[in-house]
Amino acid sequence: MKNSEALMKIFAIAWNGFLEARRNRIMVVLIVFAIVLLLSTTLIIRVTVFTLDRVLVDVAMGSMSFVLILMSIYLSAGSFSRELHERSACLVLSAPISRANFLMGRYFGNVFTLLVLQLLMSGVFLFQMKFLKVVVTQSQVAALIGMSAQLLLFSSIGIFIACLCSQVVAGTLLIMVYIVGNQTDELFLMAERASGGLVYFLGKGLYYFLPNLSRSDFKLQASHGLEVAWAEVFSSLGYSVAYAVFVLLAACLVFQRRDFQ
Repeated sequence: MKNSEALMKIFAIAWNGFLEARRNRIMVVLIVFAIVLLLSTTLIIRVTVFTLDRVLVDVAMGSMSFVLILMSIYLSAGSFSRELHERSACLVLSAPISRANFLMGRYFGNVFTLLVLQLLMSGVFLFQMKFLKVVVTQSQVAALIGMSAQLLLFSSIGIFIACLCSQVVAGTLLIMVYIVGNQTDELFLMAERASGGLVYFLGKGLYYFLPNLSRSDFKLQASHGLEVAWAEVFSSLGYSVAYAVFVLLAACLVFQRRDFQ
């Protein structure tokens, strides 16, 4: 009974977060994306027919990834962090709800908002592909799944950082995490070239500790029409879920000790 009550509270907070985001930003972001994507058709059609599909996929995938990451930063470093620092979260926590349930509710609310936004943008992308008679490939579907995996992981980091820092600092750190998270493979290669010593152990340690966002990035394969093994896709999804669980547990521990006075 207690578990079901906790789940209902988490669901209620998540749903309220989604409704709040929808009223504030999500529709505007979607409309802007759709307009940019549709207007890009004029440029794409002027490109040679042999590169039409590649340019279209590059524009669509790049736009989706950019908008979703910005939205994720806004929901965590902006909205959630502001709620914590302005102590408006105290109103919710004054009710019979644990801090962990509140934190998980906000996380799932953010993720649900982002996935809905991605679904709607993917619909615009698929309509564009159909309109221009471009074939949807397996690697494009894999890229969309990988994008969802990135959102699961990145949103958990956003929640964790928001529990520690102010809005500006949290936003800056999230941008840095995104940049570094897409370059972790370079750390691994640097460590391999070192073949021992401090650089080797430091590079390997950072590689396994930092979030590897590039592991779920299949946009390059999608634009070139290269097939991605489903085992690799679901492995990246499993990695993102496992890393997100670890980060959320750490966030709950930090949030439990947070003083709102």
